Amino acid sequence: AVHRVLAEIEAMATQESGGRHKLFIGSIPQDVKEEELKATFSTYGNVVECHVMAGKSSSGQSCAFVVFDRKDSAESAISTMDNQLVLREGAEPIRVNWSRQGGGKEGGGGKGGCGGSWGGDGWGG
Repeated sequence: AVHRVLAEIEAMATQESGGRHKLFIGSIPQDVKEEELKATFSTYGNVVECHVMAGKSSSGQSCAFVVFDRKDSAESAISTMDNQLVLREGAEPIRVNWSRQGGGKEGGGGKGGCGGSWGGDGWGG
């Protein structure tokens, strides 16, 4: 009976750890801090991780990753904010999309506000 309970707990933990829905946030102003971004995205659900990428891009913009615990929260954030939310007066709207999974071989340069590898960098899974 103990083994069955442990197996059930392990299955639940596996489902929960699989409940990481990672978004790529591009075209954000360089002065945006993680706390501000987390507060903004928390409107749509429970943000379990938020990470603003350090460094300067040629576009003068930054990018970030936001991880929700629920897929519907992430989908809601994408549909509501992508190419619509402006974080600073005079700035272009931020880009909100699913993070690319994999080896990080894709370049994230150009429109989107972050160059180099993203999505498969090991941060947040």
